[in-house]
Amino acid sequence: MFSNINTTPNSAQILTSLKQYAPQVSYFTAAQQTAIAGATTLTQMQTALNFDVTNNELAYRGQERSDYNMSVGQSELASGQAYYNAKYPLTETTSLYSFGGVSYRNGKSYAFNRLPNGSGTFTQVYENGFLPEIESDILDASAAVGVNTELFGFDTDLSTNLGTNSFKYDVNNTINATLGTNSPFSFDAGKVSFLQSTTNLDFSKKYDVLAGLNVAFGGEFRYENYQIKAGEEASYGLYDVNGDFVSGILPSNSPLIVTDFFGNKRGAGAQGFSGFQPSDAKEKDRKSGAAYVDLELNATEKWLVNGALRYENYSDFGSTVIFKLASLLKLNDNINWRISGQTGFRAPSLQQKYFESSSTQFINGAPYQVGYFTNDSEAAKSIGVENLKPEKSKSISTGFTFKIPEANITIATDAYFTRIDDRIVLTGQYSRPTDAQIAAATTPEQAEALTLFQQAFDTKGVERASFWTNGINSETKGIDLVISQKYDVIPDFIIRNDFALSYNETKRVGDLNVPQSIIDAGGEPYKYSFFPESSRVYLEEAIPKLKANLMTTFSIKKLDIYLRNSYFGKVTDPGATDVNLDGFSSVYEHPEYSAKLVTDLSLGYQINEHFRATIGFNNIGDVYPDRNNPATPAFTNTTPTLSPAPSTDLSNANQFAYSRAVSQFGLNGRFGFARLSFKF
Repeated sequence: MFSNINTTPNSAQILTSLKQYAPQVSYFTAAQQTAIAGATTLTQMQTALNFDVTNNELAYRGQERSDYNMSVGQSELASGQAYYNAKYPLTETTSLYSFGGVSYRNGKSYAFNRLPNGSGTFTQVYENGFLPEIESDILDASAAVGVNTELFGFDTDLSTNLGTNSFKYDVNNTINATLGTNSPFSFDAGKVSFLQSTTNLDFSKKYDVLAGLNVAFGGEFRYENYQIKAGEEASYGLYDVNGDFVSGILPSNSPLIVTDFFGNKRGAGAQGFSGFQPSDAKEKDRKSGAAYVDLELNATEKWLVNGALRYENYSDFGSTVIFKLASLLKLNDNINWRISGQTGFRAPSLQQKYFESSSTQFINGAPYQVGYFTNDSEAAKSIGVENLKPEKSKSISTGFTFKIPEANITIATDAYFTRIDDRIVLTGQYSRPTDAQIAAATTPEQAEALTLFQQAFDTKGVERASFWTNGINSETKGIDLVISQKYDVIPDFIIRNDFALSYNETKRVGDLNVPQSIIDAGGEPYKYSFFPESSRVYLEEAIPKLKANLMTTFSIKKLDIYLRNSYFGKVTDPGATDVNLDGFSSVYEHPEYSAKLVTDLSLGYQINEHFRATIGFNNIGDVYPDRNNPATPAFTNTTPTLSPAPSTDLSNANQFAYSRAVSQFGLNGRFGFARLSFKF
């Protein structure tokens, strides 16, 4: 009887129907029935019906709240792979080789449950709401062919590689709510694909200089292609009350907006995952060429020196030269010391430069259309975001290897430091500027920037968006330690122990690389959103700084017993909540999840030279991460003021027992398996 509740000509009929059937609802209170019966306008009826009777309605339907839980956990996956590796000698010095493979994966995962009273649900289609299913078809294929030979006295390798990856999205058991009962239930949401081809020519030769000199040089040509294909129109489209496709978004007071009964606008596109739009669709490529020289000199029997130089030229980022220097010194028969230093260069990937999409995300329980703008989009340019440039790095590492022959022990230890300048990061989410924000601008330049930013959001049809930028500089430092020991107990009984420990930390250093134009456009909130507190936690604290594992293998003739203990250090959740339950919350207060120890055990038996059987358990102790914090008070001291305020309920109304932002080792608990291997 209505598409837009605010402009429907059937208000009298709607009121009459509601008053006719309301008395049949036994759980409405007398006061509620009186308010419904007394409503003479739709506004009054909306007020009269604006109460929570969820438990009563569930009882009437014979349901429980758990019937509306999301599907959380490991996604369903079916996959198959096939690989080959071949080599054919042509002459005594020349061989032809090839290797490659293909793999296919079909996955199914789920979005947030759309409840019956949500604006994204159409109860005439899904009476009890629905759980959108996102299906992915992933195809990977690669092949290489090359020839090894001797040319002009040099060992020569000429090869070419081709690899492709495609990711196709389908969304099922869902609707485009703006189409109502005319909506399909399944959508082709589009596809992304990437192709890379490399051709390499490498030469190497050893010379009798001092204790030995190895010379290597060569070149590489690389071609990359990235494509986004749009989905069908209904997968991304916004439709008006007449069922006509709308380009962009409609003004907030437009009578053409499709609404629910309470006047909330219905979301565009397939609920759960909006398809790629024609404005997202593109095909981009680039070419690059490189040349290198690598010299390795054994100055003495105990001292090795290595140096390498590489030149690269990108069709979209120009040229660079990077180098590496390294040395290895044998202090004695059992101790080696090594050190190396190098510079690095990483051009932004084509995906970082050109990926665009939009989808529905829930913030504080409310759905928002969230998009990704390309770095060179009009939205980014409107507030002065600079085009992406390459990351540059400097690093140094040093380490020792030790042998203790009498105990059959080897020890390797390394320390390293890496500095990355102009590191590429994804900004926080920027909100669409409101008309009030534009009207409150203090300068004409600010008003113009905010207006252009708003127009870019409207063209994309989103309310919040992020983009890639060379936002920060970072430093990473750490140490690695590996100890291996082998013990022959008796004939045909061997015990091997391998212990590995790594500690590393990454920190943002220096000031944010925030263009002044962004600060001018939105002040401190815009500066904060450039690299928000959650992004800092993701970078610095969301993965364990300390990891260790001890692997023990008992080999008894044809039987192998594997026992592995893995230690995962503590992590911090980027989500913010009232951790200490003092009644205050801020974006700088995060849950911390404690360290855990996980044990794996398996037994393998070599049946014969062709067959091997293995059974075992991963996480035999059924260890889980710490549980999510319960719902806590709303933010009272958020700095800066953010709209909408971040959620303080990290469990999303008890839907997520464990963090969905970080994971030390997964949350699947104990996993048992049996495997039969065949080798020929």
